[in-house]
Amino acid sequence: MTRTGRTSPNIHESSLPEAHQPGQASVCDSTSLLAEAEQHYSTKNLTNAIAIAKYSLCVKSSANAHFIIGNAYKELGQIHLALNHFSSALEIDTTHTLTLHRRSVTLMEVGNYVGALADSSELIRLNAFVSQAHFFVALILLNCDAGLWPALLNSAALQQFVHPLDWLNRSIELDPTCVPALLQR
Repeated sequence: MTRTGRTSPNIHESSLPEAHQPGQASVCDSTSLLAEAEQHYSTKNLTNAIAIAKYSLCVKSSANAHFIIGNAYKELGQIHLALNHFSSALEIDTTHTLTLHRRSVTLMEVGNYVGALADSSELIRLNAFVSQAHFFVALILLNCDAGLWPALLNSAALQQFVHPLDWLNRSIELDPTCVPALLQR
């Protein structure tokens, strides 16, 4: 429901949890709504997480809301919708590092190595000490033809290493627990 009392055209009243139905008392601040959406996401109640995060967008535009929605859609296998929401989050906050990482991983999974590397490059530019970003650069390179590596590693943030093992070693240097944890996923 919008501030005027009307339901947003993007949200169906039936998809909102009972406490957020029109005529019901509900929390209308975006912080509380996002906390509730995160709680639903953490308990794998993905439909409610999406509905409440979308509802929060009626109150206030938020990169975090789009991040939650994108993650939920990704878990539901709706990759196109996930990528759309990750992109929307980054339109609101270009430095939202969790979204950069999640979109990079998702793009890699669908074979868009150029996009995945662009996001990882930006993440490394923002914080050169993010072990996971270095790990995913190695993983992206290992998933594509070695002949493409020089062309893919064209951003300043990615020119420090050429070979995937160099990226993997840097990841381990930054956080020795990162690679084993990521490999267990």
